[in-house]
Amino acid sequence: MTVHARRIPPVAALAALLLSACPVAPPLPVEQEKPNYPPLISGEFLEPPQRDVIIFRNDGTPQRFRVDPILDVNDDELLIVYWFSNDNLLSTDTVAPEPGNVALYRGLFNLYTGSTFDVDPCAPQWLVSDRFPLTVFVSDRQARFAEEPEALGEDVFSDSFTWFLTFEGECL
Repeated sequence: MTVHARRIPPVAALAALLLSACPVAPPLPVEQEKPNYPPLISGEFLEPPQRDVIIFRNDGTPQRFRVDPILDVNDDELLIVYWFSNDNLLSTDTVAPEPGNVALYRGLFNLYTGSTFDVDPCAPQWLVSDRFPLTVFVSDRQARFAEEPEALGEDVFSDSFTWFLTFEGECL
């Protein structure tokens, strides 16, 4: 008896080949989390710009301290601004990107609304000494200062600036 091999039509051969192969789907695109960058306090946006500040008590005029704007590469964060003196929390603000701001500062930074703090030279907290530090601290997450003054928490990025205040004269 003679056995003849049958010819398989080319379409059937191709179909058999495709069905027998282990299909591998292309990798799914993975959305990468945007990197988190620290906020930045730029010296050109500080008021007063100098570190050493003399405040005269005898005229009783409050001295305004300002950081405006605050810079951050990230455009979708709320930044928390803390004002300190001698580890005492004086004030807290939450700031957001400036509304309607589409231009990047130096081609990189988003502008965030700034923060101010007024020092009343005759307020009791400033009368116990003639010299005080005043620190503005900006972070992109809630810092855990209430638990431990040095503990920021994980993944907290920050920047700070300290003025050194000298009070002269007497309150009237």
